[in-house]
Amino acid sequence: GPSQMTSILASKTARAFLERSPHHKIVIWWCPSHCGIVQNEFVDQGAKDALDYPQPDFTSYSVARQCLTARAIHRWHKNIEDASYRGEHNLTRIQDLRKCGASSIKHHPIFQRIGKSNIDFARVARFLSGHFPHGEFHEQNRAGHPSFKQIYQFLKQNPMLATFEWAELLQSAAEDQQRGRGPTFSQALVEAHTTIKVALYRMYCDRYGSTANFFRKYNASDVAHKFLNRLRPPGA
Repeated sequence: GPSQMTSILASKTARAFLERSPHHKIVIWWCPSHCGIVQNEFVDQGAKDALDYPQPDFTSYSVARQCLTARAIHRWHKNIEDASYRGEHNLTRIQDLRKCGASSIKHHPIFQRIGKSNIDFARVARFLSGHFPHGEFHEQNRAGHPSFKQIYQFLKQNPMLATFEWAELLQSAAEDQQRGRGPTFSQALVEAHTTIKVALYRMYCDRYGSTANFFRKYNASDVAHKFLNRLRPPGA
């Protein structure tokens, strides 16, 4: 959002400066304090000397902040259509979402479906803004913008998606793999939520053309235990 604009613009400016010449470089110094640091003392004295020169008209902090915020939002609205800025998986460009105002958004169908669930609301926000990867969903809807109904159904079908629990599970499985452990329950859960679930889901859709009963019966924890039992050698 607009709060990210400063760091993004700084990165673009620095990159352009470095690409103009192989001799250009940027050096970042961390200075713990002014005391005893020659360069910092020099800059500090320069700032004090500048006070002796005519000063510009005073601008209050609140006015300066308001102007900066307005400029950042203006730049953000211009850049949100640029895929290199917003990312390929950002769904906030959907026109239905752009029309939602602060007073009308609570009446939108998707938020009425979510109800008062803070977790589901956070998942929708992460999903729409591209702060959580959803490549498979993006590929399915590459031809056009998805509807809110499609987004809601996808999130309901994947209850772990865009949750901190899923991120922690992935980290745990990766750590087990790095330490040479396996198969572990974390790894089995990841397998149950990804490869096994996708395969079962596709088989069910091919046979019945519906998803309701499948997701009501599916339990990733049970699948993970069964998966581990199949991998364990006899008598272990």
